[in-house]
Amino acid sequence: MDYCLRGLWSLEGLRSLDLSDNLLEGEISKGNNGLSNLRGISLRNNQFTGDVPDGIGDCLLLRSVDLSENFLSGGLPRLMQKLTLCNDLVLHKNRFTEELLEWIGDMRSLVTLDLSENNFRCQIPNAVGKLKSLNFLNVSKNGLTGSMPESMSNCLNLLVLDISHNSLIGNLPFWV
Repeated sequence: MDYCLRGLWSLEGLRSLDLSDNLLEGEISKGNNGLSNLRGISLRNNQFTGDVPDGIGDCLLLRSVDLSENFLSGGLPRLMQKLTLCNDLVLHKNRFTEELLEWIGDMRSLVTLDLSENNFRCQIPNAVGKLKSLNFLNVSKNGLTGSMPESMSNCLNLLVLDISHNSLIGNLPFWV
């Protein structure tokens, strides 16, 4: 299997990696443990496939992750919960299918969370209510089910909420 970006992971001083809007393809390399100083990564609008590598969770200084508009699939690696400094997580227009896990609430610095236009078939996790800095939440165009969790009323800084084009049910919560 081809792994794209393999040689970049040895650039230990790299702070920002922006390879967006190209025609890069293949799986994202698994060996990114040399990027301990990375603050931002954008691989937006390419043709990457496969899973998000677990090693992204070892980039503890990441503040911005944009892997949108690719063909990434599977679930989000649990090790992403270690990205406690991350402000922006943008993963829209991929093919993620597994459930949104409760650990998303551990990423408490998130200001922007965009998981729209994927294939998530689950409920919005209660842990979203732990994201008290969240300004922007877009989970539109998935297959989300159930009702909106009441814990989201804790997201007092939320300015934009897009939950359109899902299969959510129930009454609007009091906080909407």
